Amino acid sequence: MIQTVRATEKICSLPAIPTHDWAAQAANAIATLDPTATVGLLIAQLDPSSQSLTPYSTGVSHRPNASNTQTREMMNQAFFLQDKLERINTLGFDLPLQAAMQGFVAPFSLLDSNAMNSPIGQAFSSQQLHNPILTVVPISSTYPGFVLIIIMAFEKRTKLSMAVSQPAPVRVDLTTHTLAALLPLLAHKANQALSLVKNPKAWLTDREHEILDQLILGHSVRVIADNLDRSTHTVHDHVKNLHKKLHANSRGQLIARALGHSPANAAKKTTQTLHPIVITSSTKTADFAELKPSPAAQVKPKAVRQSTLTR
Repeated sequence: MIQTVRATEKICSLPAIPTHDWAAQAANAIATLDPTATVGLLIAQLDPSSQSLTPYSTGVSHRPNASNTQTREMMNQAFFLQDKLERINTLGFDLPLQAAMQGFVAPFSLLDSNAMNSPIGQAFSSQQLHNPILTVVPISSTYPGFVLIIIMAFEKRTKLSMAVSQPAPVRVDLTTHTLAALLPLLAHKANQALSLVKNPKAWLTDREHEILDQLILGHSVRVIADNLDRSTHTVHDHVKNLHKKLHANSRGQLIARALGHSPANAAKKTTQTLHPIVITSSTKTADFAELKPSPAAQVKPKAVRQSTLTR
């Protein structure tokens, strides 16, 4: 329960603006749910009918309280996973067609038989990470298929830790339900930060983020220029870019956008209509089978695209 509260607090604290490290911050927030968890997160375009996946940005969690030796190992693991996730262009397994619109949470073990042999499954299993859970979080109804893809996997526990913890199947089911409960909040925060700026090239640079933080503190352009040892002309240019990137017409609107107070209605509308699909060990096989796309459903979109290209 304490870990869930901490994870919720960290998710609530995610930036309401599109920063280049947003995926990494979100991965770290979700990893708070379990001390043995590693989380990989993709901000991506997903088409469940064709299994195609286009990553825009990726992030992998790390543990700040680890020892020096553990930190080096985890950094190597994070670099490996991030490199693999950035290169993925297909899921490699079936998902319900509704997953990208409604949200979806399920352990890999309950997906089709190809899930653990998929590029994502192999990336995590090669790092000795077990029992991965997949979460698909819709970001914006304006861009169908624009989602967060979250993979949470676990280190193998020692005999001592296993003796005082839940058995693996129970633990995975509990974590699956927790992720499903957090999904609307994740969708809300992702909507705030990313729904208006889908192109990563338009996300805030570190310098722009730094200047925005100082604007929130009430500093003038001249004071910011002195603090950063830059000319006022350079800071003015950054402020203009901030207005453009965050669709703000005034300084007040810019700060409100940065604090997540605008546009509020769009984020509310997205989260209120979410009814995520949740698959656990208690889900009946027949119920899950009804959700999975049929071969005809997979072929039809490809045929449409081909005919369109022919024209």
